[in-house]
Amino acid sequence: MFSFINHLRWLFSPQDKRKFIFIAMLMAFSAILELAGIGILLGAATVFLASDTPAGIKAAQILSFCMPGIAAKYQVAWAIIAIGLLLMLKNLFALLVINIQAKFIFAKRNELAKRLFKGFLYADYESFSQLSPEYCFGSFFRLNDIGNVILLPTMQVIADVMMIAVLSCAAVIMFPAITLAGTFFMVLTAFAISFFSRRANKKFSEDMFKHTLEENRFCQAGISGEKTIKCAVKEEYFLDRFAGEYKKKNDFACKLYTLGQLPRLSLESASIILAAVVFAVMVFMDAEKSRIMFIFAILTAVISRILPALSRCHYNLTLIRQSLPLLESTTDILRDLPQELRTDGTAGDAGETISFNNISFAYKGGQKIFDNFNLTIEPETSLAIAGKSGRGKSTLVDLLLGLLKPETGNITAGNIDIASNLPAWRKQIGIVPQNIFLLEGSVAENIAFGESDIDLKRVEKALQDAGLKEFSPDMMLTSQGNLSGGQRQRIGIARAFYKQAKLLILDEATSALDAETENDFCNVLKELHGKLTIIVISHRESTLEACDRKIVL
Repeated sequence: MFSFINHLRWLFSPQDKRKFIFIAMLMAFSAILELAGIGILLGAATVFLASDTPAGIKAAQILSFCMPGIAAKYQVAWAIIAIGLLLMLKNLFALLVINIQAKFIFAKRNELAKRLFKGFLYADYESFSQLSPEYCFGSFFRLNDIGNVILLPTMQVIADVMMIAVLSCAAVIMFPAITLAGTFFMVLTAFAISFFSRRANKKFSEDMFKHTLEENRFCQAGISGEKTIKCAVKEEYFLDRFAGEYKKKNDFACKLYTLGQLPRLSLESASIILAAVVFAVMVFMDAEKSRIMFIFAILTAVISRILPALSRCHYNLTLIRQSLPLLESTTDILRDLPQELRTDGTAGDAGETISFNNISFAYKGGQKIFDNFNLTIEPETSLAIAGKSGRGKSTLVDLLLGLLKPETGNITAGNIDIASNLPAWRKQIGIVPQNIFLLEGSVAENIAFGESDIDLKRVEKALQDAGLKEFSPDMMLTSQGNLSGGQRQRIGIARAFYKQAKLLILDEATSALDAETENDFCNVLKELHGKLTIIVISHRESTLEACDRKIVL
């Protein structure tokens, strides 16, 4: 439980903690109103069940004082109406507190989702690339559960504990011996249930979390790799693995649900036993029937409030304990994923000379890829980079984009280190990778990429300059649909034109194109000669020959 509290404290900002305290105060006041409701019921029980006792006589005198000149039976009727209205107001206030709780919880879930997505977007590229897409997508699904199985149960536990504490204190004052004995019995029962189910809850929750990750992994693979799966005739394998993991996850969810119901049923049974024992003891002690009925009515009213709260409290604590791996996983991502270091210095000019100065680099735990590497790229020239797979061609591009950081040396553009202002540096670069990433949207949205205010005239000109004249103005606003490989690559080039890039990087952009489409692509490349700096990475000689200069890694 200490681990849970520490993780929860880390998730809450100082402002969240102040809101949390405010809501706790509202819940405490709500608990006091709950006590007042019991007091009102006590008065009603006194009037109806013990009217001949001193307390009953006193209650009748109060009614006569408040409603003089009204017959006793009408006084009771009006008192019942007043009690009903007061209880309704109490419940309306409780509903208001619940609404405030819900707003706080779901606003926090919204803020956590934004923090998580921001953490992924601004993460250090090398660290982020080590996370699988399935794990990242699964993080958002798990985040949705945090509100339902962590935050909401926590607030409910606090509210229930406050109500139980207030009602128990009132009961101790009225019936100390009975209340203390009953409280000890109920606490002992709750502790026994928690002690014997704790280990099973922990194991089942960890196993369910593990199978949830596996189920997400095979679901993602089945959807993303449909073509490969069909060609390999492995549909049955992926179906069996997905269904198997899903079944195992649900089996553990079923066990956890059953364990979660155990406290409610056990506490209900314990309360029935407790009430029977109290009733039997009072009968054996020859207590007056009116007093027995009076005490029994009050205890019934108190227990009717405490028992559901105690049951909910135990259930929610069990749910929180079961969901601890979920909370730990989310906080670990938010806390431990390194963020990219960004500064607001002077940006390098991609239209000037670009220099790799004594660059050394190795991936974590890997061999050194570059050792005192030097390279100069003149402005408005084209450079072809060739070499065998694994020699660092794409790594060189990632270094140039600032996605990776060299161990020693630096990269300058116009004698300014590109790391001095990476966002401003990247805005000057257009990159066309082997697999163009396209949004589920229109052609214009894909070319303007990430801009809400799209300049359609610039989009049209970018399409023409990239050799995509077949897209009419009307087609620009329609869904991109099924595009050929060449069209997808040219959309990547059109993006560079739209953002008025000074540096264009083609990373294996022609590897998936047929000969005719590649020839058209090379013609577009030649037309760009002298307009901007171009870096081409390719295994195809025809593409490399279209460049001014060639190096082999």
